[in-house]
Amino acid sequence: MSADIESNFGMKSGSVTITAFDDESIETGVRKSEEIAKLSPDNKEFMPPPEKQRGYLEVKEYFEDTNNLSPQNISERISYPINKAVENDLSSAGYFENSSGFQALGNTNDLSVYHKNTYAGFSSTMRLKDGKGSSKIDRSYADINLLNVKKFSDRVVDKAILSRNPEKHDAGKYVTILDNAAVCDLINNLSFYMNKRSADEGKEFFFR
Repeated sequence: MSADIESNFGMKSGSVTITAFDDESIETGVRKSEEIAKLSPDNKEFMPPPEKQRGYLEVKEYFEDTNNLSPQNISERISYPINKAVENDLSSAGYFENSSGFQALGNTNDLSVYHKNTYAGFSSTMRLKDGKGSSKIDRSYADINLLNVKKFSDRVVDKAILSRNPEKHDAGKYVTILDNAAVCDLINNLSFYMNKRSADEGKEFFFR
């Protein structure tokens, strides 16, 4: 676990990160953040800490079944796509990961929040032995019961087989249908550039 401590004096801010949570370590972190803040120049874009409000929606992102996953549970799931690849003479690579955690925030404006979450992610790439075709799938859920590894594995195997005997096309305009994983990768990369700061600084090609 780690904690970020931020202190503000007017438009000056200073922050430190600590990984020990005894009283002395916390106090040292607070004093250090205050020291850094006093030495820092004013931040013209300073935003004051948010105040306590009502009406926050509770997001359910924690599931006991995901939290209780064991190495045996994971190995049973991940063995299926490996066996399917062998059965269909495909090369395969992938991963399965899970985690449980929480985030907490508090400030001097009486705002206090706490959120628990779980995560289970599965990714698999199937490739033809001749290297001329492949398929990929990438899925993640907070609830492990929604992560149907067998269904997703069957899909990525079928698509890899369909990619056999590719045909060459001349340069031109074609209708392209992207898979979910491709769309997610594309949107994720674009989202880092579609923001006002990048546009104001002339770094955003969408607004040129």
